[in-house]
Amino acid sequence: MPIPSTIPVPSPSEIKALLFPNGKMNPPALPNIWQAKALLTPPGSTTVGGTPRDELIAAIFTYDCTTTVPLLRAQLYALESLKYFDLLFASDSGSNLWWSLQSDPSMPDDPPTKISSAFTSSIVVPAPSLFASEFTHVGSWKTVGRQSHAFSGRRTANPSTWIWLDAQRNRYRRMMNVDSSNDFGLPILGSFYFVDFTTFDPLVRSDLPTLFAEASKDTPGVLAIRTYRDLASAMVSPELGGGIACKFTDIQSILPGLEAVNPGAVPPKWTDSVHSQCFMMGQDSYPYYCQLWYDWNRGCQVTVFVQKTGGDEYEGRFDEFLPKGRVGPAVIYRWSGTQWEAVCSQANGGFVPMPVPDFVTAGRATCRASFRGSDYFGDLTIWSVALGDQNSGWSDFWYWFDHAGRGVIFSLAPARSLTLIDYQTFDQNPAIPADVFKDPTPSIPACADNNLMALSARPRFRPIHH
Repeated sequence: MPIPSTIPVPSPSEIKALLFPNGKMNPPALPNIWQAKALLTPPGSTTVGGTPRDELIAAIFTYDCTTTVPLLRAQLYALESLKYFDLLFASDSGSNLWWSLQSDPSMPDDPPTKISSAFTSSIVVPAPSLFASEFTHVGSWKTVGRQSHAFSGRRTANPSTWIWLDAQRNRYRRMMNVDSSNDFGLPILGSFYFVDFTTFDPLVRSDLPTLFAEASKDTPGVLAIRTYRDLASAMVSPELGGGIACKFTDIQSILPGLEAVNPGAVPPKWTDSVHSQCFMMGQDSYPYYCQLWYDWNRGCQVTVFVQKTGGDEYEGRFDEFLPKGRVGPAVIYRWSGTQWEAVCSQANGGFVPMPVPDFVTAGRATCRASFRGSDYFGDLTIWSVALGDQNSGWSDFWYWFDHAGRGVIFSLAPARSLTLIDYQTFDQNPAIPADVFKDPTPSIPACADNNLMALSARPRFRPIHH
């Protein structure tokens, strides 16, 4: 007889209602002219010639599509090396061109004093209709404290590209490139893992057409700049000259609320017990519903994933039991029409033991940024942990915490499974019923081969533990 679950997990219809409270919508077209300020997060610990690149970059993007040539200017400020790069992109009659501009990082609105020779690359300045024509609404939930609408789309890459729209302000808020190949070939916007738009405002006019008219007078050379690795190599190339020195105050003017990082900052840690509801992104084009139940003193974590099962309904559920110090079981549940019922279990399906509460410290994390009073970020710190092995190369774990120690984002980039967790709730030291951590597998049959395949498809990650 199927075993009902003791963990209160919403039904498929309740999950759909959480994601689509007002039904599905279409993403709006980009304005013909806009300017945005952003924080850029690269995919993994990229190095060039043995020198690590900056882990975060502030940016000003200016876009103009009022002529027959779509134009994009990207002014980039590296937070750690304090280097500044100014780039202009154009897609003109099938040719994708870009230039390096010389300008004053403390006066970003002033025109540049020098324009380099042109280069060609496979990047394309997008038409205003890109998101509206190629992305689909996949749900709405909180991102960094604000209700946002999420859309996903892809061309040839298996993991989708994601964008989020601020539900209240109707402005683009965040972009995530899961695949590092830059699936849509977007200049700068497609080269980074995260693009967090702290502002996104339409403009009446811009000086980009004038810049383009001045820049497009010579014969272009070739310098690839499609992926982040291409960009990182270009930044240290003779053509870009290693950038111009900028000041931390220049970056603070772009990202108000940014504080100087304290080298002695103590990494945040989980409380001894935590409960969270969250939305999670893996390699699929839709979000997963998940719950986290964690109790260090009881010695167990239970993570619940709810996914689609081939159609459009959230009827596939997987629970991972992560005991302290050893690998635990996983359980498959299916929705019976009235409740979640256990189908089968896998003895070592949890893959990893329970993480320690101070997993940020255990991973020797580095604080990359600290914000206080930011309109976008609020009060939070951003931490990274570099991971690497011979098979996957280098990735970065990213942890965003508010100043009360509550999780905001948990992420890994690049990742072959779990990519991002947006925490919707983060309850510290809650009263958790003991039944949540009770292993139900003694009364549940082992999974057959077809169900083992289903288990292997669920998202997973390597938490850091002692």
